[in-house]
Amino acid sequence: MNIQELINKRCLIAVDQGYVNKDIQEMKILEVSPSNQWVKLQNIHGTKFWKPVVKVSLVETLKDLTSEPCPKNC
Repeated sequence: MNIQELINKRCLIAVDQGYVNKDIQEMKILEVSPSNQWVKLQNIHGTKFWKPVVKVSLVETLKDLTSEPCPKNC
């Protein structure tokens, strides 16, 4: 998947923290650098930061539950 397609989407992302294992977190992808080498992320606490694309792995794209129709029994 092209990283540009993930802008403004909520995702589960594994972020490489260096020597420790990758930590899976919910993030929103805000922006991609013109070189496609960096990605700007926002965590669930609202903190925004840039990471190299090679240090970020997409686990899953999350659905926006507010746009889903409500089932009959809700």
